[in-house]
Amino acid sequence: ENTEPIMPDEYTELLAVSIPTVTDSVTADDGTEIFSYTAQNMQLIHPNELIAENIMHDFQKRLDAMQGEIQQLRTAAQAEYAATENWYPYFYQVIYSPTRIDHGVLSLFGTQNSYSGGNHGNLSCIAANYDMNTGDVLTLGSVMHMDATTADFIELLIPKLSAMADD
Repeated sequence: ENTEPIMPDEYTELLAVSIPTVTDSVTADDGTEIFSYTAQNMQLIHPNELIAENIMHDFQKRLDAMQGEIQQLRTAAQAEYAATENWYPYFYQVIYSPTRIDHGVLSLFGTQNSYSGGNHGNLSCIAANYDMNTGDVLTLGSVMHMDATTADFIELLIPKLSAMADD
């Protein structure tokens, strides 16, 4: 009887991504929530620590770039709360979900959602794509394996989008 563990023909090193949610909020003296902020911290397991660090660093830079807008919304919420009788808390959320993770590519799809009073909030779709062999950000040009400017892509895409709209 064979008691050796069964191993796959090709051993693949572990890749894993975790993007836990972190929430911060501001409340008034009476306990009413005035503003909340929800974002994520990325944790990435990759055989090459430098690649993992590069990707996590870029992800954090994306979140850091939003901090000015978040602070403005927090300040506006605090100012508006005192002047408003029927209060609905302001918020800012940035939530990413992995859509692809393998030894070639890490793709994250996300939403940037905020509310600053009025009838409805604002929602934007965002994405982050990384080359898992180098840690570099993937651009449309790198995926299409061509050197092209934005104008070149527009020239390629607009006719296709127009044809789709006609259909």
